[in-house]
Amino acid sequence: MKLLFLLAWTAFTLAAQDAPRAQIHGFLGIDNIAGHNFDANSAGVGADVFVYKGAAVSPSGAWLYTRDNARGLGVFTINGSYHFLRGKSRVEPFVTAGYGALTNFSGGQSTVNYGGGANFWFRRHLGFRAELLNFQSSGYRELTTIRFGVSFR
Repeated sequence: MKLLFLLAWTAFTLAAQDAPRAQIHGFLGIDNIAGHNFDANSAGVGADVFVYKGAAVSPSGAWLYTRDNARGLGVFTINGSYHFLRGKSRVEPFVTAGYGALTNFSGGQSTVNYGGGANFWFRRHLGFRAELLNFQSSGYRELTTIRFGVSFR
């Protein structure tokens, strides 16, 4: 919890600068755990901290739960991402890939994840975010998630 607070505080501080160096986002997800039919949901937060032009470091954390059981999994990522058209358009598509971890806090599964999406900026500092991520381990798909949320910069 302290890590998520520190992440959000850092992103807000960086976003307050004239040329935003970070974006934060909160999201809700529709999730498909391997062998199921999108019968899970998730909620979480993330950030994009820009290091050079459209290139960013993008950590996120979420809670994944099924509709009949709120005892779920923690889903954590540390990704690299590239945001095309950053600062040039209201629509900002991006691609992302990196390390992911699925954990129930007594055990876990390391994964790689990849995907993409777009931010749609309504105002200078407020936008809508849509994203698709695929998590895989040892060649098997573990989780597909479709995330929708709000972005701030």
